[in-house]
Amino acid sequence: MKLQPKHLSAYGLILEEGTSLSKQYEKGKYRIDDEAEREMYEILKEKTTKEGYEHYEISNFAKEQAYSKHNLRYWELKDYLGLGLGSHSFVRGERFANTRNLETYVQKGLQGAFIKEESRILTKKEWKEEFLFLGLRKRKGIRLSDYRRFFSSDLMQDYGKRIK
Repeated sequence: MKLQPKHLSAYGLILEEGTSLSKQYEKGKYRIDDEAEREMYEILKEKTTKEGYEHYEISNFAKEQAYSKHNLRYWELKDYLGLGLGSHSFVRGERFANTRNLETYVQKGLQGAFIKEESRILTKKEWKEEFLFLGLRKRKGIRLSDYRRFFSSDLMQDYGKRIK
């Protein structure tokens, strides 16, 4: 806290399959204590609040509204373009990634080509579901008027039975 950054992100550790750390965990060299992680999260929220940070999203804290622009675009289903090896993009409902192969990336890049991998277009149902679960990450939550404007339908009609 001595550095007083305008923005902080804090994520719980996720063990990715095949990594050195996950292999060590599988062998019993490390353990994950969910209760300790929950307590650390509560301490983090308490300390950041005392330091004047706004807890605007599950994992993010900001001073002076210095919100993560990329994350907000992601959570609000707005277009974003990822540039670079293995980067991800979301443009007009299509989610895609650049190649992870450096040689291919350089060769195609020199030719002016854009390499899409893992490309898929979201269905209307997927758009709605992502709007909901990503919106719930934000402290301000979901606005019924935004849902209505975005989808030309009523949230309670679409999901009312599940919500209750």
